[in-house]
Amino acid sequence: MSGVNRDNGKKPAAAAADEQRSTDVNLKVKSQKRKTMYFRMKRNTPLQELIDVYSKRYDIYNFRFLFNGQGINPKLTAIQSGMKDGDEIDAMLHVDGGGGRLVQ
Repeated sequence: MSGVNRDNGKKPAAAAADEQRSTDVNLKVKSQKRKTMYFRMKRNTPLQELIDVYSKRYDIYNFRFLFNGQGINPKLTAIQSGMKDGDEIDAMLHVDGGGGRLVQ
């Protein structure tokens, strides 16, 4: 036998590489200032890990993360949130307050 996997015609190393890619999802997080950070994570990893790494990197912990205009649930995985390989998440700085005094 020549080391070819009869199931799909690929060599075992190539099949293992395909399997590794299929268990990972590549996501990018873009800030309001258009700074982009790339992430590769396991498909079954909660998005909270991505949020923690991104927030720690910028030392800012009041981001709001959006996917397709909707807030993401950090307890869900990328797959559970409907994300697929190459999708983009928006990181928006969350600011409370505003209002101030009314001028009459």
